[in-house]
Amino acid sequence: MAFRNIPTVLTAEEIINKAFKNSSKITINDREHFYWVRNTAMARVQAVSQTIDAVLLKYVEAFPSFDRLHPFYYELAELLIGVNPTKKSLGGIDWCRKQVAAIASKHLSQMRKTRNESTIEHLRESA
Repeated sequence: MAFRNIPTVLTAEEIINKAFKNSSKITINDREHFYWVRNTAMARVQAVSQTIDAVLLKYVEAFPSFDRLHPFYYELAELLIGVNPTKKSLGGIDWCRKQVAAIASKHLSQMRKTRNESTIEHLRESA
């Protein structure tokens, strides 16, 4: 059946907790304290973004394409979950994934340019 490969869907809170848990383990060592703080903060933001991206992309890619489903399975999906609402939901998940990447990219760019540790921490927390 086409729906066997769909992974267990985590709640938003579980995805965020997983991302922050992975990122909290990251430390980038450097001789200068400023670069240690900046590079660690940037690596953590990148790790959160990549974790969320990977989880959400896994959901979108694991779901079967309704256009290529056998007519029996298409009708079954229509009856059980509704094809159009499911397509919209998958599109929303993909949009969310792209938004997370865009926000992280924007904040990483600002972090690279700044020379103030408190600004770096503020950017990391707001990302």
